[in-house]
Amino acid sequence: MKKINSTKDIKVNSIIRVYKRGYGYSKVTVIGVNDYFLSTLADGDLRENAVAGDIFESYLWVENASYEFTLEVLGMFGRDLSFLFFEHTDDVTWSRSRKCLKAGVQIPLKFFPLEVGKAEGSFHARDIEFLWGTIVELSDREALLHFNGDIGEGRFLRGHFSVDGIAVDVIGRIVSHEIQDGEAYYHIDFSEMSSRERNKILDYVFSVYRE
Repeated sequence: MKKINSTKDIKVNSIIRVYKRGYGYSKVTVIGVNDYFLSTLADGDLRENAVAGDIFESYLWVENASYEFTLEVLGMFGRDLSFLFFEHTDDVTWSRSRKCLKAGVQIPLKFFPLEVGKAEGSFHARDIEFLWGTIVELSDREALLHFNGDIGEGRFLRGHFSVDGIAVDVIGRIVSHEIQDGEAYYHIDFSEMSSRERNKILDYVFSVYRE
């Protein structure tokens, strides 16, 4: 993909994650790009909390690249749909790593551990003994799992949880664990998880990440 040097280079249907101080995070979908402004489809709640002149910190993540820039709100309107319009900027920075947001949560996780090299094992095998834990921190790349039992480090973990009625299949590697006030917590890396499931997590994290 051609490197983005200006918001004029952003493609239609791109998803931009935006942050407004005092409100938090949301996302907008680009529906039009011309020489004068960027038009987007936004959540109604974001439109209602935006005014002309607002400055949003913005993040565009594509093909393992991270672009960061600011967007100034030019205007908004909407009834059944909500639209935000932004002034273009040429001040775009690029990086291979992206901003990682973690949300504090309390999500039950049904899972089972696997030995290294067996991450693709059958999820519904009859001889699997499922365990239950609680995810207390969540991002699209890692999680902190509360589980008072010995899972073991270096093993893979497979399982699923549900957020807002959406099922998410999890595959991750247990990279470390710690004891806090007598309770066991496991750090899980999601680098092996599919982008489809990762995006479900991203959408959820952004929906709950509010100030």
